[in-house]
Amino acid sequence: MDHAVLKQQIMQIRSGMLQDGTAIGMGLATAVDRLHSSKVKSKVIILLTDGVNNTGLVDPLTALEIAKAYKIKVYTVGVGTIGKAPFPTPMPDGSIQMQMTDVQIDEPLMKKIASETGGRYFRATDNTSLQNIYHEIDKLERTKVEITSYKRFAEHFFPLAMIALACLLLLGTGDMISVYVRHLLVQFETPDEIRGRVSAVNAVFIGASNELGEFESGVTAGWLGLTRAVVFGGVATLAVTAIWAWRFPILSRMDRFPHHKE
Repeated sequence: MDHAVLKQQIMQIRSGMLQDGTAIGMGLATAVDRLHSSKVKSKVIILLTDGVNNTGLVDPLTALEIAKAYKIKVYTVGVGTIGKAPFPTPMPDGSIQMQMTDVQIDEPLMKKIASETGGRYFRATDNTSLQNIYHEIDKLERTKVEITSYKRFAEHFFPLAMIALACLLLLGTGDMISVYVRHLLVQFETPDEIRGRVSAVNAVFIGASNELGEFESGVTAGWLGLTRAVVFGGVATLAVTAIWAWRFPILSRMDRFPHHKE
């Protein structure tokens, strides 16, 4: 629906453009004529009135039979407060004055039209209730429409992939240097009498680190999910590094091996 055109047409409506009166049958028949040739799966008319049929060339019951013949569902809405409401009344001098008038809506007719076409009758007494009625009708009438859409996209991953590769190379280099530094520290700082046993235990942990890491990552991902496991692993690594720096401050201050001081 072209909402812009519809709004423009509504803004051009002025009081007195049409002959005074309520033509329920004419309105329903006109809507059926516009809709009967449509190929849509569900054909629905919302018939809204604030009075009683008192004009028009088509009787409401005749329009009802036409709607039933074309299998068009009609939701009917009676608009108006209960009791009296201000109504523009022409005066002898040609002016228009608002006078309180009884609100009359042919509810039996509206209910009959809705019931026999498979729709429902609603009563709106203010703007809020009318809006709620339209929302409810919208929920009742849902039709799936298949559309073909096209999307344009461009690949922007290459710079990010290069950054990721550079970070991977940097981390790999740092890890290899760390392994060699740890190995040399064990050799230099361990007393001679237990160096063999310490080196053996260190070799076992280094050799099994990949398998232990895979096991830990799998268990953590299974418990927390992939994203949470990655975040947890990063936080835990930073936490262990901070604890070791606090517990063994000498490690962070070492810039050369003790046996090679100048």
